[in-house]
Amino acid sequence: MTRIILAALLAVCVAEQALADPGWTLRKSENPALSAFTQTFQSNLNIKAIGFACEDTNGVRALQLQIYTKGGGPLAPSGISRAQLKDEPRAQFAVDGKAFPVMLDYAGDYALLTSDVEGIFPMLSDDIMKAVVSGKTLRLRFDLRKKPAAGADAFDSEAIVDLTGGTAAIAAVRQRCAK
Repeated sequence: MTRIILAALLAVCVAEQALADPGWTLRKSENPALSAFTQTFQSNLNIKAIGFACEDTNGVRALQLQIYTKGGGPLAPSGISRAQLKDEPRAQFAVDGKAFPVMLDYAGDYALLTSDVEGIFPMLSDDIMKAVVSGKTLRLRFDLRKKPAAGADAFDSEAIVDLTGGTAAIAAVRQRCAK
């Protein structure tokens, strides 16, 4: 009996890992939570990992882009102190050059990019996720640093993520969140 249980657990782990593309990790936690994370990206920010996560709170499933920072502090350009950060930062989310409006917020130990809200739960729209699943490159641009008025609208930092390496993992998260 023990061998059957171990074999079943191994099969589940192998199946989930098969969904994870090179450079992406598919993580399963409590039902229906599922997330796809990568630590492979180009950035001038203090980012440790970027991922799409399906959060289930009180029966509402919210698909979000979560950005974990090195050291758990606020999202910031490398070498910038907290005192140099804006009180109301901005973000831009673009897939293959097509920009989508998003909101930047913080939840616990990560930054959060979302475009919609269901009830009180922030999430990414289905239009954004369709673009992500079929896209090649995700470019996240941020306006985080306090600047003189002349440069107030300029983005000062970015992260570029290759989506082609995460297609199956991201699609699995999207599908799980849609059920």
